[in-house]
Amino acid sequence: MVTAVNIRPLADADRRIAAHIYAVGFLDEEVRPLMPRHVDRAEGIFAELIQPGPNSWVAASDAGEVVAVALCQEPPWPPPSVVSWSIYRRHLPVVATARARLVAQYLYRVRFTEDALYLQSLVVAPEWQRQGVGHALVRFVCREAQARGYARVTLNAVVGNEPAHRLYEHLGFSKVQTTPAGFYRHLVGWEGVDSMEKRLQSAQGGAPVGGEGSAAETEVALSTRVEP
Repeated sequence: MVTAVNIRPLADADRRIAAHIYAVGFLDEEVRPLMPRHVDRAEGIFAELIQPGPNSWVAASDAGEVVAVALCQEPPWPPPSVVSWSIYRRHLPVVATARARLVAQYLYRVRFTEDALYLQSLVVAPEWQRQGVGHALVRFVCREAQARGYARVTLNAVVGNEPAHRLYEHLGFSKVQTTPAGFYRHLVGWEGVDSMEKRLQSAQGGAPVGGEGSAAETEVALSTRVEP
């Protein structure tokens, strides 16, 4: 099933609903070990961490409901700031904050090249999954990266998260390396993180970005409208 969505920059008014989507419907599970199990508390953290900017987008239904969020990062990729940790500390006990810091140290061991736009996270509300919304957002990110002159889009996916891997592989991403969790496995519960990338055609080449042009993907692309 393919659903029409409007992709636009994330606005300040979207932060609360975006935080809720993150808390209940994170597509990859990389961030869950950093978050409290209580949804309301997790929403509070996300509401402060998610900020409008040139690398934050939402997908909205025709009725205006925000149904998905994509956050990207341009190089260089700095580790979490002192401000980020103060946000965690406001919502978490000391021990949980320390645990989140250790998990972040593991995640930031994964590095990408300077010619890549990093898709930091893609989140679709549970009731909107399997309707082409994730495909539409990834394709949009690829086109945005191409327009900015990047040679590739990169991302992380937890080892064993098959739905995420299928989504990204369908859209032309391939695994380039695996970073084993090692000691951190006891904290995060995963075997490791797969780094994936999609190489983009040169903008001057005029070739489409975001997949090989299957019927399903073309339908998603045509049903996606981008708002300024």
